[in-house]
Amino acid sequence: MKSLFKSLVLANATLAVLSTSSALAQQGRATQTIISDVEAAPANGGINPDFSAVEVSGQIILGSNACLAQGNTAELVQRRRGRDILVIPVLRTAPDDGRVCTMIYDPVYVTVSTTVRANSNSVNGVLVANVDEKGNTVRVHSFR
Repeated sequence: MKSLFKSLVLANATLAVLSTSSALAQQGRATQTIISDVEAAPANGGINPDFSAVEVSGQIILGSNACLAQGNTAELVQRRRGRDILVIPVLRTAPDDGRVCTMIYDPVYVTVSTTVRANSNSVNGVLVANVDEKGNTVRVHSFR
């Protein structure tokens, strides 16, 4: 009886792992990407005078053509790095559904933006990663 129970538990665990991995494969994956035409504009920081805000926007390529860009999404993710806030462009690719696309280069761009709000006493500024090329980090705003 114990061996039957162990076999059932092991089979359920294996099934759970397989269903989780297939669900992740269906979601696609997220990777850092390059952002261009970056702009930073002051925004309303709220009612508290110690807080400031800046609207960061730019363009990200979704794909080399409309077929390859289909289902892809882009966003800007904020992370704290020391006394700065780092804005990272992220591309979420759609799962491969067996589409056959031409290799015509006609890039599809999307404009993305995010509002960075911070206490100006604890944050120095806003940095944007991967501006125009991978690894190029640029300071777009200073709270001081």
